[in-house]
Amino acid sequence: MRSRKLLSVLGFIILVGLTLSFVSCGSDKTPTGATGSITDPDFVAVQQDVNYFVDSTLEFFVNGFGNMYALADQADTLDPVFYGPVYPDSDFVSATYVNGWHVIYISRNRSTHSTAMRDSVRFFSNGVVQQTATNVDSLYYKHEWNYRFHDTTVSNTSYDGRVDFDITGLSGSLATINGSHIMSITHKFVSSDSTVWKTFDFSADLSSFTVSKTPVGWAQGCPAGGTINGTVKMTYKKDGASETYVTWKFTLSFNNGTMSATIKKGTTTWGYTSQVCLTSN
Repeated sequence: MRSRKLLSVLGFIILVGLTLSFVSCGSDKTPTGATGSITDPDFVAVQQDVNYFVDSTLEFFVNGFGNMYALADQADTLDPVFYGPVYPDSDFVSATYVNGWHVIYISRNRSTHSTAMRDSVRFFSNGVVQQTATNVDSLYYKHEWNYRFHDTTVSNTSYDGRVDFDITGLSGSLATINGSHIMSITHKFVSSDSTVWKTFDFSADLSSFTVSKTPVGWAQGCPAGGTINGTVKMTYKKDGASETYVTWKFTLSFNNGTMSATIKKGTTTWGYTSQVCLTSN
């Protein structure tokens, strides 16, 4: 699954006790009303990274909800234990509470790669900031992260991203998420006769996503509805040639875990559907 790869690559884990139902890694995607060729190499590359972008967005929904459960016995700060094991010789971790914000910062350095992330969360009850998650009815969640491969002389991929989510309705059975998600993915392909770079820069706004509460809380994170509107700029460079640019626009609509995607480049449109996750009954 693309989003699980994202989290495992970064070395982070979903909070203990949360269960995911994402199935997009095995679901078929069916072209719908497309005017462009689905075998167009540029479209194939964009579609792959759009799906990666969607999967990571849904994972970050779960992370955002999970902050309500990440306070150790309602302690003053978020507990770093929920972000995986810490190795003193290669990891740095800090957890603070300042001006109403819980902030976790983690950087990791491994033999092949390094990562860094910062989670910031603010809890609200009746519009008032509070330090604990007790009786919380809304929260604001920010997540920033990056991944770097050490050996840049070989084929590799690097990532940068940021999400800003405003999550409301937590005192009821249906939460609403609005916000934004930006992400940059750079692929470097090294072959015997050339080197190619492709970078995809995403910028998207999320509107009116709804997620139902389950018997185990907000563990699932699969949207019953919602829309993502955004752009992705693809930068292409081969060897010493000048860079070329292509801008795509995309609209992603969700209905009970099914995504309908429309992707446009100029006057050409592609469309497909995908079962990206399973909503609870």
